Amino acid sequence: MWLVLIFGPLLFMSGITMLMGQFFTKAGIDAGKSKVPVLNILQWIKMIDRKPWWLVFLLLPYFNIILIIWMVTELLKVFGKRGLGQQALGIFFYPIYLPYLNFKENLKYEGRVEVKRSTLVEWADALMFAIVAATIIRTFVFEAYTIPTSSMEGTLLVGDFLFVSKIHYGPRIPNTPLTFPLVHRELPIIGGKSFLERLHLSYYRLPGFQKVERNDMVVFNYPMEDQFPVDKKENYIKRCVGLPGDTLSVDLGTLYINGEKAFEAKNLQKRHLVGYKDGVSPMHHRMYNFRSKDGFFDLKKMYQLDPYLKQLNELGINLGDITPTHPGGIDFNSKAEYMYLPVNKPEVIEAIRNIPGVNYVVMDTFRGRLSPDQPLFPENTDAYPWTGDIYGPLFIPYKGYTVKLDDTAWTLYKRTITMYEGRKLERVNGKFLLDGAEVTEYTFRMDYYFMMGDNRHNSLDSRFWGFVPEDHIVGKAWLIWLSMDKFKGWFDGKIRWSRSFNLVHNME
Repeated sequence: MWLVLIFGPLLFMSGITMLMGQFFTKAGIDAGKSKVPVLNILQWIKMIDRKPWWLVFLLLPYFNIILIIWMVTELLKVFGKRGLGQQALGIFFYPIYLPYLNFKENLKYEGRVEVKRSTLVEWADALMFAIVAATIIRTFVFEAYTIPTSSMEGTLLVGDFLFVSKIHYGPRIPNTPLTFPLVHRELPIIGGKSFLERLHLSYYRLPGFQKVERNDMVVFNYPMEDQFPVDKKENYIKRCVGLPGDTLSVDLGTLYINGEKAFEAKNLQKRHLVGYKDGVSPMHHRMYNFRSKDGFFDLKKMYQLDPYLKQLNELGINLGDITPTHPGGIDFNSKAEYMYLPVNKPEVIEAIRNIPGVNYVVMDTFRGRLSPDQPLFPENTDAYPWTGDIYGPLFIPYKGYTVKLDDTAWTLYKRTITMYEGRKLERVNGKFLLDGAEVTEYTFRMDYYFMMGDNRHNSLDSRFWGFVPEDHIVGKAWLIWLSMDKFKGWFDGKIRWSRSFNLVHNME
């Protein structure tokens, strides 16, 4: 497949050039050379007054797509087609537009000449090319992403700005190519859908450098948003803990893969219960002075005025994850006798123990749900009474795996078969019907993955909604190019320089 990425664009361009004999003749080149593959591209390069070795750049995967677009615009210019509309036709429809010009118009070769154009036209021309180039890069090479929640702390922090590589796993051909450029699914300013579903392409992924590997930090489309096309579902980022064919389980918060204890990131966070000597947390009475009208806390104002919160923040605690509680459960309106904190390192636990007024710090086992309206996967709690910390064993299906259809398969894989693989699976009078035909087993058409957040007790992940299909995989988290602490000021350490311009795997 890599041969296709290397030579495909060049050969496609060469094929189109075979229909451009008039371009060659008017440029003083033998029209017969337009019929010779690759040689015709060398002559094209000559027509736009570039060196022959530019041909090498056309063999660079993904970059060659942008270069071809630039070469088309330059060819149009040397033949006097400098208008904004002419350039746009060349950029978006060059396989049709160039042969059309060859057969329908009397072309004139002008060569590279400096033509005085208005500032508006110059800017419009540059902007159009920049948008096209940026769209190609965003679709096929890398995309910017911001960490919005604490589910991957303490490995990836809220305020980390990432570049997500599309080429590691191979870029997907967009399901919805008719879309507003450089946005995900909502139009800027005016709102509303940014895409049209009149043209919907099936899933196809170009080759990449590697397959998804266990413990990769992966950006993917949230599987549960069935109302959107796959490529327009919300982007999530989690750690891939389970690969196709793995059996996964969690025992009192410890993850096991195929019966062996799984890798744990050095900054993996688990919820700890902090008890206080006088029964009331140091911040309990103060925190209610910072509640807004809608009942939420103004954490930024609290941080600026409360030394206790500053102390926790300096220890790496995400203030948004601090939860005051009492023996009856989490309650923001009653006396806070305990406090839940997400903690990762023994030295941090010890530092919290040394805070005046702290009585003890113990790890809390997550025995329930994140919220009452968010059940665990699968939803059959009678057959599968699992919790966030006591989970599985669960087998992750792979492409080509055949499962016998029974009560277990119906519970575990019905959604996978119907929603992700697009098949109609019914259960009628104890029999299973697949697209109307009676069957006793099913063979999966895609690979599936299991994702979990490093902030294990504050992560909405595969424990709650199940498998991630391969066609939902967006890319691999690659580089943190900027990291900012929203609680700090510009002159108070807002930019986390130690994290900026760091490869993501260096954070593990």
